[in-house]
Amino acid sequence: MKNIEVVSFDIDGTLIDIPIELTIESRKNTAERFFSDETLKEKINKESENTKKSFSKILKKYAENDNIKLILDQYNKNTLDLIKKYKDRIKTYDGIPELLKNLKDRGYELGIISNGLKALQYLKLNIAKIDKYFDDEKILISSDYSFSKPDKKIYIEFLKKFGLEKNPEKVLFIDDNRDNVLGAKKVGIKAYLSNWKNFITFNTPKDLKNYINFSKD
Repeated sequence: MKNIEVVSFDIDGTLIDIPIELTIESRKNTAERFFSDETLKEKINKESENTKKSFSKILKKYAENDNIKLILDQYNKNTLDLIKKYKDRIKTYDGIPELLKNLKDRGYELGIISNGLKALQYLKLNIAKIDKYFDDEKILISSDYSFSKPDKKIYIEFLKKFGLEKNPEKVLFIDDNRDNVLGAKKVGIKAYLSNWKNFITFNTPKDLKNYINFSKD
């Protein structure tokens, strides 16, 4: 594809298929520990079933601001423990390893922009055996910063990693969250919404492969 130098991805729901029940279980375990009011806990658990909605957004509705970081830290710990326990269930979507290899072979630089805990996100990449496709300095995880997707600052930081602050159109970004795609578009990145399970823009990794056409002509 003309002018594209960097192809970047979100992790959860884009590169790696995280079983939805693991996310829900981690959220409910966290709510059980920090909230004693049964009605409030029920509301949080109900909203937690929508895994497209970030847990931090849910907590902002029901928890004191001073407590949110503590709760999220526990949530990340719970998730880390569950990922380690059920690591055999952490897999890429069909076609992702082949896609990444072909992109690398064609000379594209690969990157990641992901919200979450760095140790947790790196573990997922390792378990799914796709960490080898990404250079460490080209992986941006929100826990290293005071902001996260869809804040435009995180995309600007990502552009800096490639020296493309003045040429954001040379970056392609794929994410399964509409807000994150819009955030990237605001800084000039060519961003697209994807859901490998249910057609939105790119229906399968093969569709993205065909779209890029593995050509810089």
